[in-house]
Amino acid sequence: MKTIVMYIPNRIADILDIATFDAGVGPTFGAEVRVTRWFQLGGMAGDRYFIGKNYARQVGGGYEGGWNYEIFCCSSEKRYVDDTFGTTKEYLTKEKPLGFTSLKDNITTFTYEKNIRDFWEIGARAGWLVSCGAAVHPVEIADVIAGFFFLDIMGDDYGMDAPAPAKDAKK
Repeated sequence: MKTIVMYIPNRIADILDIATFDAGVGPTFGAEVRVTRWFQLGGMAGDRYFIGKNYARQVGGGYEGGWNYEIFCCSSEKRYVDDTFGTTKEYLTKEKPLGFTSLKDNITTFTYEKNIRDFWEIGARAGWLVSCGAAVHPVEIADVIAGFFFLDIMGDDYGMDAPAPAKDAKK
C-alpha cells in the first residue's frame, strides 16, 4: 500500500535527483569538467563555504577545503568537507598521489560506497573567489526509469520498508 501511495512523490523526487548544483564563496581557484571520474580534466584548490543540492539527496552546505587535479583517467586529491548543515555529509580524502582513478582505491572508495559523491557524474565546476558547479547523474536517470516499474535501484524511495534482518541459523 505504501508503494502505491508514495508512487508519485517518489517519481518526482527521483526526477529531482538527476541534476545537482552548488555555489560557494571563498579563496578558491580552478575549473574542471568531467564525464565520469574516468574522463575528467582540470583542478580546484582552496577553501570555500558552499550551499547546494548534491548527490543522493544531500541538501544543505558546509565548508570545503583542499585540492584536486585530474587529467583523463588519472587524478590526485586531498579534500575535506565539514561544518555541514542540512543533509550534507562530511568526508575526508587523505592525500592521494596522481594515479588511475578507481572505484576501489583505498582512499576515496568510501565516498562512492556511502553515496557521498558519484563516480559516474557528468558535470563541471569553476571558480575564482566565487565558485559554482552543476552535474547530471546517469545512475539517477536509471533510477527514474526503473522506478516506473516499481524498482528502486538507489534504495532511496520514501515509504519503503527496510528488509527484515537475517535469522540466525544457530539455535
